[in-house]
Amino acid sequence: MAHHLLIPGRYARFTLGDTPEVRWGNRLLEQLACRRCHVSGARGNRLATSLDTLPPARPPGEIAAAVLSPARGMPDFRLDEAQAAAIVNALFAGARTAGQRERERPLAVHFEKSGPAAEDVFSRRCGPCHRMLTMGRGLLGAGTVGPNLSGLFSPSSPPAAADGKPWTVERLEERLRNPRRASPLALMPPVPLAAAEWKELKDLFGTGK
Repeated sequence: MAHHLLIPGRYARFTLGDTPEVRWGNRLLEQLACRRCHVSGARGNRLATSLDTLPPARPPGEIAAAVLSPARGMPDFRLDEAQAAAIVNALFAGARTAGQRERERPLAVHFEKSGPAAEDVFSRRCGPCHRMLTMGRGLLGAGTVGPNLSGLFSPSSPPAAADGKPWTVERLEERLRNPRRASPLALMPPVPLAAAEWKELKDLFGTGK
């Protein structure tokens, strides 16, 4: 039992400071937009578990396994073990720099649906191609053809592909009305929405506009 809870070397690079593994892991966190749903290093959206609370509650190997075999609703980035180890190092480093925080309030994330098929506008109009994790309704949509739209209007969301600028309500409305005007090669068809549907969609995205 002498080695119980010891961290394997590949996951312990963060203890040496700003190592190449930690920097690589942080780049992956940004590139994969993990903070659309999670908090890491005290930054991000709390749509799913705060990653700052995982170390030391979860062994690093368990965290790496969760990255390599994601839970339902989490994108499968098809990472390899070296990338997963880099992310684990970045998460442990981020949890260190986050400092002391008050105890996190309980968070319930509902991935499974029960009862009749979803009636929300996102599931009907966007869900065949996209998925989105929401604060009030859990996971919406079932598609994987289009991008995951969780946290679309947050600073952690990837920018719009056409010009690299952040998403806004106005840009989303324009994209839905005429996708090829914003992106000439877009395969997405126009999505005409009634006023009530548009209001519901904005509420699901968490914007007050």
